[in-house]
Amino acid sequence: MRIGIDLHGVLDKYPEKFKPMLKMFEKMDIEVCVVSGPPEDKVEIELEKSGFEPWDFTDIYSVVDFLSERGVEFDMTDPENPFCDDNMWWDAKARICRDYKIDLLIDDSKKYRPAFDLIDAKFIHVSEIVGD
Repeated sequence: MRIGIDLHGVLDKYPEKFKPMLKMFEKMDIEVCVVSGPPEDKVEIELEKSGFEPWDFTDIYSVVDFLSERGVEFDMTDPENPFCDDNMWWDAKARICRDYKIDLLIDDSKKYRPAFDLIDAKFIHVSEIVGD
């Protein structure tokens, strides 16, 4: 099994809840990937700020990198917040899960959920896990 977890609003907001889960998943041979918006190098920096290490995860997948590799153009007016077509953005995490065989995504934004109705992977809102 492969689980994807978002960084912003999930790992960075609830590190004390997810660190023990990561240890449990490792013991169960469950692969855990980060699936987040920023470029991979920025995700790695932000993981460390939240007390995680990139090697805590099997893989890191970036929405920006994923879409860029597929020819999607971004407005880089604000380099810290690349912007592209909303439909491409909100479908991207489901496409990442489909393409990289991730079975489940934990995220804080319900805007990603509808695209998961079209694939085999499941979407879980972080509130269903942490109870907020």
